[in-house]
Amino acid sequence: MLHARTHHITEQRSLPGLNCLIFPWAENGTLLWTPKSLEPFTLEILARSAKDGLSSILQPKTVVCNCRAKSQCLYNQTSWAGNSSLEVADCKCDKDTSGRYCQRFRDPCEEQCFPNVSCIPGKGCEACPPNLTGDGRHCAALENIFLCQNQSCPANYCYNHGHCYISQTLGCQPTCTCPPAFTDTRCFLAGNNFTPTVRQEPPLRVIRLLLSEDENASAADVNASVAYRLGTLDVRAFYRNRLVERVEQIPSGSSIQHWNVISEFQYRPRGPVIDFLNNQLLDAVVEAFLRRIWRKNKVPRSEAPRSEVPRNDVVFYPISREDLHDVTALNVSTLQNYFKCSGYQGYRLDYNPRSGFTCVSPCSEGYCDHGGQCQHLPDGPHCSCVPFSIYAPWGERCEHLSLKLGAFFGILFGALGALLLLGVGAFVVLRFWGCPRTSWSYPLDSES
Repeated sequence: MLHARTHHITEQRSLPGLNCLIFPWAENGTLLWTPKSLEPFTLEILARSAKDGLSSILQPKTVVCNCRAKSQCLYNQTSWAGNSSLEVADCKCDKDTSGRYCQRFRDPCEEQCFPNVSCIPGKGCEACPPNLTGDGRHCAALENIFLCQNQSCPANYCYNHGHCYISQTLGCQPTCTCPPAFTDTRCFLAGNNFTPTVRQEPPLRVIRLLLSEDENASAADVNASVAYRLGTLDVRAFYRNRLVERVEQIPSGSSIQHWNVISEFQYRPRGPVIDFLNNQLLDAVVEAFLRRIWRKNKVPRSEAPRSEVPRNDVVFYPISREDLHDVTALNVSTLQNYFKCSGYQGYRLDYNPRSGFTCVSPCSEGYCDHGGQCQHLPDGPHCSCVPFSIYAPWGERCEHLSLKLGAFFGILFGALGALLLLGVGAFVVLRFWGCPRTSWSYPLDSES
């Protein structure tokens, strides 16, 4: 918005080479100008007095905000757009958006729900389990709110973004609902697996479609119709159509229009999104355009009036894999560079086609040897070695074994004592009951 110092303006012209709209000066000397792109330019305004013909060139500072919402614009933090006078304001995204201009909506299922609560892609966590209340991510027992109304959680009672509430079942004591990684009651000891966070927004998955229709549809209609079909695929990962342009054909009297559409999809770390986009997307798109969307009381498009609201039911001709082309796709080894296991050290990224990327603790993979107990602390996993039999494990991972001398000699002397008693018993048995008795007989002399 520019304010003129004089009302003696004789003419108003658009700026050459700019994709913009120029509105006439208002009566109060205000000029409204709405840029339509972030391409670099230098704005100069020529003001000429109608009275004496004197002129002056003004080069105002131009700051453009391209954030999704005005409240996200940071006009005090800007960057130059090329070698021009245009400055682009930075954006402060809220928790539901991401990207340089907050143009992408975060998947509400990236943050895991309460145990045994499912997440609906694009919507969020379902209801809490029976007898529990909450938003599906944080659930607590149904309680009499007046019983513990004078109790409150101490400051910073739960660690690592745990949610604290007063539990009636535990005598109005503070209780924590912890993020999935933690195993103790106050969210300090980790060890469970969890979904990684985004280190840097990964590039989009991009495909190009060649479509045909005979309804004389507009570019807006085609855009809305393609977005509707791609947005209802089995895995919801569609972001937008970056380009929708009609392919000019040699005039042949045919009413068929051909369209070139470039569509973008978002990679997400959780669930089967990555496997779907890399291995199943093209087949799913072909199947989506095999389905025909029927309309009641269909009117030929040449006779139907144009609506200001684009329609999403354009019927396209079926397509095949030859009508689809990969533009951008990232493999798993490349994608893992865009996600991180923030928080506790020692977690590693693991990939599974069904569950996506998961942060896995060494404690869940037998990190401690010889029955050692594993605890994942902020600086990494630690093992508590547990003695067994005559052995005492030791070492960072309980990988070494040593004999316990007390137990060893106790077993040795016990075994020797048992052998001694067994020998004495055997001797006694053989001495008194085991030896055969000898008898002698003498013949009596008979009288002659």
